[in-house]
Parts: sequence; structure tokens; C-alpha cells
Amino acid sequence: MESGHPIQIGASDQKEESSVRTYKETKTGRWYVDYFFQGRRVRYPAGDTKREADQLKSRITLEINAGTHDPAQTKRVVQGRDDASVSFDDLVKRFLLEYKPRSGRNDYYKEQSEVWLKFFEGKRVADITGAEVVRMLHSRLEDISASTARKELVSLSTLFRWAKRAGLASNNPADADNVERPREMFNPQEIRWLTDDELTKLKRASPVWLRAVIIWAAETGMDRGKIRSLRWQELDLERLQGRVVAGRFAMQRGKTGKPVRQELTDGAMEALNLASKTRHKDGTVFLNAIGQPIEEKALEWAIKKAYDAVAIKGCNFRTFRHTFATRALRRGVPREVVAMMMGHSTAFMTERYMHVADDHLKAAAKALNGPERLGGSHMAVTPDSPGKSSQPVPQSKVLSS
Repeated sequence: MESGHPIQIGASDQKEESSVRTYKETKTGRWYVDYFFQGRRVRYPAGDTKREADQLKSRITLEINAGTHDPAQTKRVVQGRDDASVSFDDLVKRFLLEYKPRSGRNDYYKEQSEVWLKFFEGKRVADITGAEVVRMLHSRLEDISASTARKELVSLSTLFRWAKRAGLASNNPADADNVERPREMFNPQEIRWLTDDELTKLKRASPVWLRAVIIWAAETGMDRGKIRSLRWQELDLERLQGRVVAGRFAMQRGKTGKPVRQELTDGAMEALNLASKTRHKDGTVFLNAIGQPIEEKALEWAIKKAYDAVAIKGCNFRTFRHTFATRALRRGVPREVVAMMMGHSTAFMTERYMHVADDHLKAAAKALNGPERLGGSHMAVTPDSPGKSSQPVPQSKVLSS
């Protein structure tokens, strides 16, 4: 039985402030402690025996006399909900069952929980400190980028923030006050995209299962985690004689909950037709060489091996997302449409993925070297052959040339 709402008492009753009594409820047979604290009546279920009730009464009396009593914390302890009693494993299980992210789906946090449990499995929630989380961060930074590590920290902080609201944790060891977020320096010269020739070489150097993943990633810009977990039932496909000939999908991005909508390109359909040669009982689209869902580490290793085989440097799986956005820009797709296709909150976020290619810059330089493209009587000067003086040419002739 839960305790009732605290009852406000009058000043005449506050003389009973430190008096803690125990009693047995006739209907349930359970023992309770009952007392007044800071002008309010507090009541807890103390157990099934008088001994348990007397032990709790003694503890509360000592805390009140020492000035350290916290009724809310005591209640959590009595109910077995304080962070000293909860295991991290149980906390994660309950979080995945009860937490409702903006997207309405917990796929993202299920994937993140695999990382958390590698470091904190078997620990009590109370034993996980900011220093413990920092050690996890340093370990992860040996294998992943600062951006990915930051996302893992934020997701872990979300877990503890929820736990605090649920009364299952007393602090958040993963929040920004306890653990500084890793910073990823944005250097445009180090972030690149793949040309059509590079993509062709990479696909040729890859086994069939990996080729399907690469094509799909470059044609859709889909996140790696979502590609690994993608199910056939999430796609709206049209088939002819067993082959995908058209299709589309509309889903929510697991990380942000933002909608993602796309019509399939010829390349995306090629990827699905390659992937459909092997099927899995749970409906996973992209499988490894032995027909099983692709492990994250195995995918990272295979992608690195393929890049090395064709001597492409400075690229990783995220490069395909940059490639998708840049190819869309070069083909005239409006920025706002690309943002919707990638699941970005605003088109401004999409700009980071759109790289201006060298030929764009050359075209811009050529335009700046040329005449002004304005109507009227402006004259443009065009150079003749070396050694000859330049002759003025009417602007209309320049524009028509």
C-alpha cells in the first residue's frame, strides 16, 4: 500500500514533530510507520513484521535528530526503488519498456543500451559515477569518432534523467555537469564525398552483400544503424517477376524522430534486388555473407577493407550520407527536399552534408573572370590572341556566345 498524500497540520500539532509511531493495519496485516515532519504527516509501509517497522522507526528517528532526514529518499529505500538497490541491468530493461522517445520507437535506445551494458553490466546504479562514465568515454574514443561518442553520452544521460524522474536514481552521472562532451572539430577539408567513379570502384571491390549496403547507403543517405535493422515490411515495393521495379518508404529517423520520406532511385532498387537473393526469418533486408544480420564491428571492418582495396583515403560509413546529399545538390534537388529525405529538422542542417565540388568552384571562377551578365549598353572586353590589343564587344554578343 502506498502512503497517502502528505497532510498539512496546524501549528499546535507540530509539537509531535519528532514522534514516530508504528502500527499494524487490520485489513492488510502490514506494518506502517507514521510521523510528522516539517509540518506534514508522513506514512510508509514498513514491512510485514513489527521488527521491520521498529527498525525503520529507529532509522527515521536517528535521521531526524541528526538533521539528515529526507522523507522522499526514505520512501524510495523502503519501496526498493533507490539507486543503492537497483541494478543497472534492471534499470535499462525498465527504461526500454517504459520510456517513450519522440519517435515513438525505442530502436535507437536498444542499440545504445548494448554499449552501456558493456561497461556497466552487473553494477548498482549508485556505483556509477561521473568518473566511471568518463572512463567509458575514453575507451570508446579509441574506436569511434567524437561525434558518435557524444551521441552515446547524450543517450546515457537521457537514461539517468528518466531514472531520476522515476525515483530510481539520485543523480545523473552522464550529464554535461559531470562529463564534458567531446568536441569534433569541423574541418571541411577532412570531410569528403565520393565521386561516381570512386563509388563504382568501391562497389567492384566489395562482395555482393556489402555492395548492396554501399549502394543503398549512397542512394538513400540512411543512417548505418537503420540500414542494419531495416525490415522488408517497412518498404512499400512494387515487384515484377520477383524483382523490385518501384517503391518508396516513409519512416521516422530513430535518432531524432523526424520523418524521412523517399521514392526509390534505380540504384536503391538495384540494392534491394541484390539483397533479396538471401532472406532471413525476421525480415531483415541487408544480411552478411552467411545470411545473418550484419554486426556493427563486422560492417566497419568490411567497409575499411573495401576502401583500402581501391586506395580511397579519409572515408568511413558516414561518407555515404555526405555523398547522397552532395549528389542530390549537383543534380538540382532543392535543399528543403533533401532535408526531408535525410530526416533533418531544418534545411540549414543539411548544408553540412552538401559539398561544393571542384568543378563548381572552377565554374564560379570562370564566371567571375568573365563579363557582367547585365542588359543595357554595358560593354565587355574579351582578350584576343597574345600580343594583340583587346577589342570592345557588345554585351549582347558575349551573352549569345
